[in-house]
Amino acid sequence: MNLRRNYLFVILLLALSAAAFSNAAFSAEFKEATKGGEGRFLNATADSVTYGEQDGKVSIKGNVVIESEKMKITTSEMKIDRTKKEILTENPLTLVKEELMFSGEKLLYNYESGTGTILSGRISFEGVYFYSPIVQITPDLITMNDVIASTCPCENNMDYHVSAKKVELSKTGKAVFKQMTFFFKTHKVFYWPTYSMSMASGKSVASGVPVGKWNFSSPSIGYAHVGGIRAGAGLTGQLKNGDKAGILMSYYLSDGLFTVAQFERKSPRGYDMSLRFGKEYKENKGYFRYHKPVIVWNEPTLEMKMPQKVLKFGAIKINGQLEAGRLKETEQNHAMNRAFANVSISKPISDIGNVRFHFIGDGRFGLYDGLAKYKVFGTGLRIETGDEKDAAASLEYLNFFHSGTTVFESDLVNTNDKLFGYVKKKVDRNVWLTADAEYDLKENRFEEIVFGGIRKLKCLEFDLNWRTEKKEIGMHMRILINKSEKK
Repeated sequence: MNLRRNYLFVILLLALSAAAFSNAAFSAEFKEATKGGEGRFLNATADSVTYGEQDGKVSIKGNVVIESEKMKITTSEMKIDRTKKEILTENPLTLVKEELMFSGEKLLYNYESGTGTILSGRISFEGVYFYSPIVQITPDLITMNDVIASTCPCENNMDYHVSAKKVELSKTGKAVFKQMTFFFKTHKVFYWPTYSMSMASGKSVASGVPVGKWNFSSPSIGYAHVGGIRAGAGLTGQLKNGDKAGILMSYYLSDGLFTVAQFERKSPRGYDMSLRFGKEYKENKGYFRYHKPVIVWNEPTLEMKMPQKVLKFGAIKINGQLEAGRLKETEQNHAMNRAFANVSISKPISDIGNVRFHFIGDGRFGLYDGLAKYKVFGTGLRIETGDEKDAAASLEYLNFFHSGTTVFESDLVNTNDKLFGYVKKKVDRNVWLTADAEYDLKENRFEEIVFGGIRKLKCLEFDLNWRTEKKEIGMHMRILINKSEKK
């Protein structure tokens, strides 16, 4: 009868007899054998172990678990070749390597080089599932062949999936798809010979069709009554430190070509920073207010966006952004120095049943050539009820006051008292209708109304909206990730 379940270290270098061998000796030799190796296995557990005196192989069976600093393998039976420094299991297995979770039917792994092959592999990474008959592992790269990928974990009746002849997933989170086809249900939607994208949350990786070290973004088209029909594309690249740089191009039927050179950086604290140089349309929304977009030239403009923060005292939510640089609008003869900040706050006041009351505020501060200043403050009340799952509604009132002036139309805020209303209603199992409106109390008119609809599937969400003043249709498809499925 084999030995009882013990903690064992898995690799032998010395040819010792089975009778004289002990767990302590096995442990010491294993640590020495794996010193500096990619696998660096620390320990193993199993129900039984058998040593081969002639061929130098170890066989372990029953609830096998071996672990290293970066990897954990679980299976029912495993063979270890001490000469070749290889692990082989021909039984179903799971393998966890840092943020990646594998499962498969067979594994051959070299614990010294950190390379291996999994057959019938399934990989889970950041809520995305990959299925591949052959998965090759190296310390820096995961290579999959004949791949099916989706955020839907099931193999049948997926909302969508991507097929690719080959996928390479690097440790930076960048995935390169070769001969990629996107399917909605069973319908082929589009095909790209090569496409790269970021798969890791919190890591900035340029996405698009690789062109050398750069990525050509997928072309886009749109329409608005300002500029008319638009076609856009871009070329972006990732720098060594993770920053991104690129050129964004848009062609408007009525106004010609717009080109912006842009540099992007995401700070460890979540701040999004960008440096823009070039011509673009800029829309000043005031406080969610529609305002006719104007053409501006950034020469250049530095922008920093602050993610929403919740202050420890008073449960106050705050977010904002800052722009600084030189800017020119269509009506101006030359660029001017400009710094402009926008800060919004929200603080809960009280709840009455299902109705919640919040104090809200919005501040805008501009500083221009000659130290000219422009300040706008808005304070008011937000009342909201319901939840986003079935039905929700909110009503906001803001009273504004301002001092100073600005020559930039893209900074100018209409300071009439305003009402802002929002309604969302579930009308079917996975369908919601929305309406978002802004009303000017002084002029007694709606300044903007946005009607929309949302259709949610298991792994996809479609959003369609119509802006009545801008006469713009917006269509968006979002891929949903079930966070509970993520490791």
